[in-house]
Amino acid sequence: MATAENLATELILPALPEFRRLHPGITLELVTDITTVNLHRRDADLAIRMVKPERGHVTLRRLGTLGYGLYGSVDYAAQRKSSPDAGDYDSDAFITWGEMQSHLPAAQWSERILQGREPALTTTSVSTQVAAARAGLGLAVLPHFVALNAGLVCVTSALGVDQPIYLVIQTDVTQSGRIRAVADFMADLVTRNRTRLSGS
Repeated sequence: MATAENLATELILPALPEFRRLHPGITLELVTDITTVNLHRRDADLAIRMVKPERGHVTLRRLGTLGYGLYGSVDYAAQRKSSPDAGDYDSDAFITWGEMQSHLPAAQWSERILQGREPALTTTSVSTQVAAARAGLGLAVLPHFVALNAGLVCVTSALGVDQPIYLVIQTDVTQSGRIRAVADFMADLVTRNRTRLSGS
């Protein structure tokens, strides 16, 4: 199964002991480097992803929404409130994505706000952005459920970069009992955590 690292570490892995109790005979291979995973090439049997597949013989189901906000550390947010520029982002430092991830909605939002200014830091993972924001390096566009777990403060959630969460399965394996067991468990897991994931 392929998915984003933040969904794997914050949502799926904590639930896997329950899955193992229900299905002790199933070994799950979890792939989090989704930039190289292609269901059309059979790199994975199923995926939980935020990008709708454009091709391939797949079955998909929308499970919910991954909500995003602009987050910083408690100290950074407190210092920001006392600034005369608190209503805009002209004096804010930003932690954003590297060039290889510039297609991501979060990266594009930050680029629009920076208007040519250099960010304080670019990284290639959500976990490093969370660590940088916790260290007080600046603001980062992060999934609500990840940022709140890390104790970060939301500056704004009106970003317009929320993403749908899809369950995608290779159509020719949908009748497999093992695949169905994984798919049903993951769909239920996302549905149970829908409010937390959306940040609503």
